[in-house]
Amino acid sequence: MTLNLQPSGIVQNACHSGRGGSPFHAVCLYQEGDQLNAAVAVYLAQGFIRNVGALVIATADHSEHICAALRGMSFSIERLRAGRELVFLDADTVLQHISVNDVPDPLKLRALIGQTTPLRCGPESELRIYSEMTERMHERGHEFAARRLEQTWGDCVADQPWHLLCGQHDSRLAGRPRRRLCAQHTHVIGPNGLPHPATGARSIGRVGW
Repeated sequence: MTLNLQPSGIVQNACHSGRGGSPFHAVCLYQEGDQLNAAVAVYLAQGFIRNVGALVIATADHSEHICAALRGMSFSIERLRAGRELVFLDADTVLQHISVNDVPDPLKLRALIGQTTPLRCGPESELRIYSEMTERMHERGHEFAARRLEQTWGDCVADQPWHLLCGQHDSRLAGRPRRRLCAQHTHVIGPNGLPHPATGARSIGRVGW
C-alpha cells in the first residue's frame, strides 16, 4: 500500500474541528499494523506541514512503528520530540492516570491534554491527537468505560480546535459494540483514508485529514 501527501492520496482539504468548524473525531478500522502505522503517519504529517503539533497516545510498540513510518517520509523524530512538536504517551499509563474505578474521568483527561500539549501549535492552538486507549479497553472487555471515553473525546473535539484519530482493529469488535463504536465517531475510515463500509457513522466522500 502506498500513501502520500498529495491530493491523489489523502486529500489536503483539512477538516476543521471545534470553535466554528465541524468536529473531526474519526476511527480508523485496520486489519494489519503496518496499515495503521502508515495511516497515522500521514495524519500526523499533514499537521506538521501546517505547523500543527501532535500528541500520540499509543502502546510502545505502535509508537515505535509510527516513528519509523514518519522517518520514511523524511521527518526527524529526534528534532520533533526535542522541540516538543511531537509528544508520545503510553496508552495504558494514561488510562491508569485518568480513570476512577476503571472509568475515564472527563476532567482528568482534559487536564492531562492541557499539561502535555506540544509546544508547536497551529492557528488557535490546533492540535492533532492519535489515541488507541479505546482499543485497549475493548481488549479488556471494558465496554462501558470505552463508550464513556469516546463520549468524552467527542465533547472535547466539539469545543476545542482538535483533530482526533482513534485506532481500532477491525476484527476485534462485532455486532452491537462495533456499531456503537462507529456511531460515536464523525467518520469511519479505512487505513487508506477512504470511508470504511461500516454502519452507524457518517462518511462524506474521501476524508480530508
